Amino acid sequence: MGDYVLKVNDGKAAVATLLDLDAQFERLKKRGLDLQSRVKARERGYFTPEEDEAAGHLYISYIHTRNALLESVMELHGSGATENSPRAFLLCLGGAMLLVDAAIFLRDTFGDDKTIRDKLNEANPIFGIPAGTYDQIQKSLTSPTNNWHLHRARDEFNKRREELLHQAPECKELHQRIEELVRQHQTSLAAYLKERLEVRRSEAAKNLGQNLLGGLVYNIQKSFASLMAELSTQPNHVPGLSKDIDGAAREILRPGDVIITRKEHVFTNYFLPGFWPHGALNLGTTEELIDIGLSNLNNFPNHHKRIVDLHPEDPSRALEALKDGVHLRTLSSPLGADSIVILRPKLSQKDIAFALDRALQHDNKPYDFDFDFTRSDRLVCTEVVYRTYDGIADMRFKLTRRAGRMTLSAMDLIQMGLDNRHFDVVATHIPSKDTRLLINQDAVEAVQELS
Repeated sequence: MGDYVLKVNDGKAAVATLLDLDAQFERLKKRGLDLQSRVKARERGYFTPEEDEAAGHLYISYIHTRNALLESVMELHGSGATENSPRAFLLCLGGAMLLVDAAIFLRDTFGDDKTIRDKLNEANPIFGIPAGTYDQIQKSLTSPTNNWHLHRARDEFNKRREELLHQAPECKELHQRIEELVRQHQTSLAAYLKERLEVRRSEAAKNLGQNLLGGLVYNIQKSFASLMAELSTQPNHVPGLSKDIDGAAREILRPGDVIITRKEHVFTNYFLPGFWPHGALNLGTTEELIDIGLSNLNNFPNHHKRIVDLHPEDPSRALEALKDGVHLRTLSSPLGADSIVILRPKLSQKDIAFALDRALQHDNKPYDFDFDFTRSDRLVCTEVVYRTYDGIADMRFKLTRRAGRMTLSAMDLIQMGLDNRHFDVVATHIPSKDTRLLINQDAVEAVQELS
């Protein structure tokens, strides 16, 4: 839910995010093998409701992880000369190898089982997954162009592996993972490439340009862009509020407000329920947090310096879960959207202070691509709101079962505001409805039209 720009200069953050996605894929593989051993759909020719939920949840988790991986590689694009760096090359190659590895696992594990394959190809209207998605993903695995770019990048890695590690020591763990994947898939990819390698050889070589690493990064990104273009009609769109709307929203926001957002044409919007896919928690400025009493509570003192030092030019803070994890961010992160709704909790200042202090304990936790609200060691964006406020005063959240998991979506939070249940809708900006930042009843009516 949402996106995070992996700037090439943010080396540790970019590498950590990629390795976390790799770990998520490995967890999904184990669950996939367990599911395969338990599900008897092949013998009986259909899925029981329990098996259906388990398969659906596993596949949705895979799609969201895959989307995050695609975006992580594509966000290297536009970083200028740094695209030619060993770090950018290793991030790009690592992302591509992880994507192929996951697709090969799906094919090898379920590809010969028509019952399971048909199940994975079913449409899921709740999450907006169209029919045939599994076959479309597998089709990308056999693209001659994509495999040629990966073949070239893999060969360059083999030739320069020691040099690359020396030039990008922050990528050591990722470098090791790439080595494992190259060895693991050397035979299967080589056999496939031998048959189809010539299809795009001259075209791909022509695009490498003067800098080899930069050319390889560009070509892998070009292949990824073709996968993303199947969904995004405007891949170059940059979400953001106008200066006036941004300023007006900051004037309205108070500590504890929930910011629900939508970014148009962003890949991670897809396969999430409803118009509003993402949520973040507004903390406010350091002064505002002290004013409402956080300095006297448990967690704030340990975070005080980080809150102050995060970005002096933008003093307002938010706690937001994106694919890189749950982190303190500037308010510019959630406000870097096309449409927003501001929800205000119906709580006293004292209760809000207690809730925000509780929220700080979740800072730096990883993102939860499984959307599992029964665990608190990994959080999705709306779970930050849930774990901040549930149980404060009389505030209780009703979780909804989706694809076998109890969840709380951003649309659920919107509906709570529209129902005057624990939250008020205080402002919204929806460009397709109005160019202004609407407040109070005008905001409620505009949001209702999209709910």
